[in-house]
Amino acid sequence: MPDLPLADMVSHMEEELPNECVGLVLGDGSIVKLINQARSTDRFFVGATQISELFENIDEDIVATYHSHPTNPAVPSGEDQKFMAFISLVWPEVYHIILSNHGHMAYHVGDDLDIERIPWPTAIPR
Repeated sequence: MPDLPLADMVSHMEEELPNECVGLVLGDGSIVKLINQARSTDRFFVGATQISELFENIDEDIVATYHSHPTNPAVPSGEDQKFMAFISLVWPEVYHIILSNHGHMAYHVGDDLDIERIPWPTAIPR
């Protein structure tokens, strides 16, 4: 996989300000910008219809999810942790990236559902 598309993710974050952005990183190095249906500065929501349409149109593997924290550090909130744990049941190898003006962080959920911070971005397999 090519390098993580950090510039594209940061651009998406800036486009969505003041709200959180949310998206996916695909195996070919591209991103899929999802719609934050919560339209909120401190949470995101992606509905089932958006997800089902996504699966109809994507042929690449999903490497990572990403979302932003416009005013807070890139530390997963309680809701973020629930999302990461749920996604890990569906896609156990997917990484989770939180973008922030305070620095970006990457996370992975282990087999025991513990969320571990991983070095950015070199530890994410390509």
